[in-house]
Amino acid sequence: MSIQENRTKQELVPVGRPMTFMTREREALLCAIARHIASAAFDVALCEIERPDRAARETAAARQAAMYVAHVVFQVAPTSVGREFGRDRTSVGHAVRLVEDRRDDRAFDERLDRLESTAISCLSLLRPKDDR
Repeated sequence: MSIQENRTKQELVPVGRPMTFMTREREALLCAIARHIASAAFDVALCEIERPDRAARETAAARQAAMYVAHVVFQVAPTSVGREFGRDRTSVGHAVRLVEDRRDDRAFDERLDRLESTAISCLSLLRPKDDR
């Protein structure tokens, strides 16, 4: 079945390298998982991370880390991450760059390593895309 034929059944979005496809439902789920993990890791209320407006420094850092995890660990496309976070894709790119720049700070890097490990563990609990 070609991608075009399959689109009538589900909206598929190309993501990651090598090119794979992910449903919007799965993208939304992965972004939600990233928000929950970042909320716990940064001790910031989930509702603060989900707010559409600007936020305090610690909340912004948690949101940026969640976007980083969604894009880098879960391989969700920046446009899709932006949609799920109520942001533009360029904001996602900015968040990813900020997080990568902060990795020079040992404490932040260790926190992010734990966050990534947790995200990978959560990902392993999800059913593979092929089983759906």
